[in-house]
Amino acid sequence: MWVKQVLAGRSCVMHAGRASVKVEALETVGRSPATPQRQFHVSPFACCCCVVAIAAYCLCRGINRRVVCRSIQLLQQRSQAFQGRAAAGLLQDDSALALAGELYVAHCAACHGNTGAESERGVPQLENAMFHHGESEAEIRTTIREGRHSVMPSFGGEMSEVELGAVVAYVRSFSSGESLANYAETAEEQFGKYCVQCHGAEGLGNVETGIPNLADDYWLHGESMMNVRLTITGGVDVQCPPQAGLLADSEIELLTAHVLGTRSSSVP
Repeated sequence: MWVKQVLAGRSCVMHAGRASVKVEALETVGRSPATPQRQFHVSPFACCCCVVAIAAYCLCRGINRRVVCRSIQLLQQRSQAFQGRAAAGLLQDDSALALAGELYVAHCAACHGNTGAESERGVPQLENAMFHHGESEAEIRTTIREGRHSVMPSFGGEMSEVELGAVVAYVRSFSSGESLANYAETAEEQFGKYCVQCHGAEGLGNVETGIPNLADDYWLHGESMMNVRLTITGGVDVQCPPQAGLLADSEIELLTAHVLGTRSSSVP
């Protein structure tokens, strides 16, 4: 039941510039006085400015979205000129590669970077020509068409600090070739318990399932001790979305050619 409030009849009006603030003191029977309430008056001009700004923002976003959609539609229409041609053949066509570059910027550069060598940690750099799911024409085409989803569970809560440090050193030893000076037995035990099922006893991984090869000199998530530790403790969940249904077959072939060209140009 609400307690009846009695107005004390006291009011104070304060003027600050054009704004007027009125504070009314209320006293409640059986309670302490209620918190004073302030009322601010906003000029109609300010309200109009806000409405106009919001409308302009929404209009610009709508126009920009329509421009982007139209641009993507034009790219798809232009790609139809190369319908039925495989990626390997498109590599010899300069006009096809130019269009493939435009398609790459429109659909792939947001993650992989404009040149394929500017991606963030955890996103493959296309220039280095090392792909966990394979680098053949068919494998690249499948990656683009069907997408890839790499998942590694987190083991941060499964190991002690000593065990974790030993595993980090052991994982890095696959590519460096250096033997562990300390805790070698602990490292092998923990690696066999948590890692060998996917990465294999020699750390060679599995191309069919996209398991990274720990013995090469490429580290998708960083090769430093801290990055390896973060990968083990935090796990991995990286996805490249499938483009089948979003892109035409001709666009997928052009993108496959672009990736193949980027790979071949980066190989000594």
